[in-house]
Amino acid sequence: MQENGRNERLKSGADAQPCLSDVYKDGTRAKRRQADVPLCGRSMVEMLGVLAIIGVLSVGAMSGYSKAMLKYKLNKQAEQISTLVYNLQQLYVNHEFDADNTSSAYTYLIHTLAKLNLLPSNNTDGNCMIDAMDNYICPYWIREDNAYGDGFFRLTIDHNNNKIANASVDIDSCRNILYLAKEMHTILWQVSSNTGNGSGGVQTSLTYFGDVYCDNRSKPCLRDFTISSINDICTNLKGTRSWINFQWF
Repeated sequence: MQENGRNERLKSGADAQPCLSDVYKDGTRAKRRQADVPLCGRSMVEMLGVLAIIGVLSVGAMSGYSKAMLKYKLNKQAEQISTLVYNLQQLYVNHEFDADNTSSAYTYLIHTLAKLNLLPSNNTDGNCMIDAMDNYICPYWIREDNAYGDGFFRLTIDHNNNKIANASVDIDSCRNILYLAKEMHTILWQVSSNTGNGSGGVQTSLTYFGDVYCDNRSKPCLRDFTISSINDICTNLKGTRSWINFQWF
């Protein structure tokens, strides 16, 4: 149909009347009142429905992302701690660290490990390495002349390195660390979980032993850790200054 010098497609049925946008396109002006021209597009209710769906999907995506990131950090933490344990063992086997010539009862090893490129993370603070879950891991040698030998290695794992009075190892980290301890039951002497009494002392200390030293009675075994027992330990550590020790020769 020819109209105003332009070819336009004849509309029929629901398209019989032009939309408001068609009426004003190409600079033409409506010959009728705006109220008489049907509006085309989506209603506000439809738009709000779409936005609601997008919101729900976004919340689900963020939740999934958070869980994935937590799992990644926990896996990274376990890798860092296990690497540190095995590197310390190698350090001692190769006599890079001479315990007999150590005058101090406590000898921190973070700087020795760093010089030998044996630290699994370059994120350090003082005598400690900061792991993927922001816990401070402090490796050191303790001189102790007793029936067990000249001394032993220890990794002390806590949060904020005791810079905050009530800083505690969070439950996710605690579970992850104890699961790792169970996997290392053949090489560890003992693992202890500790809480402070607020005056610098230890209020509670639960100790579990590796295969060579445990007897399932007075010395509970690391290999017998269950999900329930790990959850109980980590729940007790929550909300108070707490730390976990790995000890081995």
